[in-house]
Amino acid sequence: MPVSPASLEWLQGLLFIVMVVLTLILVLRHMAEARGMQRQVGERKFYTVVECSGGEEGAKRVTREYREGDYVGKLVEGDCGGQPGYIVGIYAEEPEKPKSKGFLP
Repeated sequence: MPVSPASLEWLQGLLFIVMVVLTLILVLRHMAEARGMQRQVGERKFYTVVECSGGEEGAKRVTREYREGDYVGKLVEGDCGGQPGYIVGIYAEEPEKPKSKGFLP
């Protein structure tokens, strides 16, 4: 017994609604993940390690907050008491996460 196309129109509409709902769920999930990752990056503190050239006290390392334009190998002045120095490292510190007291993390 052949099925007429008119009797399947409701199925086509139902499939369209299911596809729209699934797409909406995926978009909302992606937005929530992106917002969570953005919060993680925003909470980190970045630091720069400067190695000062030898003076009277000899070579030493100074850690300071990251400044825009810092890169490893950059020659800097002012962080070493008037002596030139260069950046030997840049790192980030994660803040301590508060411990949850409930069922959810």
